[in-house]
Amino acid sequence: MAVVSQLSQNKSQIKKNDMKKGIFTLVTFLSYVSARAADIATTDYFLSGDMSQEANPLVSVLGFNWEQLLLSNAVISVFLIFIPLYFYWKGHSKRLSIGHESTLEFASVCIYNTKMEPSKFLRSFLLGWPIWPVPKDFYQSIRLLGFALPWGVAAGSMMAVFAWWATWAWSWEIYNEIRASIAIGPYSLVELSIGYLTFIIASFYFFKSEAKRANKPLEDNSGQSSVPQP
Repeated sequence: MAVVSQLSQNKSQIKKNDMKKGIFTLVTFLSYVSARAADIATTDYFLSGDMSQEANPLVSVLGFNWEQLLLSNAVISVFLIFIPLYFYWKGHSKRLSIGHESTLEFASVCIYNTKMEPSKFLRSFLLGWPIWPVPKDFYQSIRLLGFALPWGVAAGSMMAVFAWWATWAWSWEIYNEIRASIAIGPYSLVELSIGYLTFIIASFYFFKSEAKRANKPLEDNSGQSSVPQP
């Protein structure tokens, strides 16, 4: 009876976690789409179809017109946002046969399959991921992208909306000076910095939430609960 009761509790907890993931996925999807729509609509409002003032490299460097820009944004969204987000929603957390002492230790195992010193992991993740060092667990890396990247892009997009209004409608000289001081050539890094900071915060929330599930029972295909084996 105790075993049956435990299995029932495990299945109930799994359903509860799945519901939370589903709600988070929906909120993430809607937030991303709304932020991108606001950015695109604001850009169109101020430029009125004249793309000569658009700083997006797809326009300023590659010469995309408005239709090509919209199409490229849609393609990028599908492959870098929606597909990884689906993997997060339907995918499973990483199961460990050994314990972890901290969220950072779990994060290093989650992405690189090895325990790393916190300073080494932070240096690798903040400065190199996902280019160098190359992640060892691509499945969890894709899930991480699906969890965190939409929020980073959404935050950067909303900052871009604010920038349009602050510079074109409200003529805030102090904001123009700030954007000019944090820039590489004609490209301001303000929006990119806000987006990157949001991505990092969301990433560590991902690791924290996933670490809680790492050693919890996992439901197998038969609907029964199982635990990771050493």
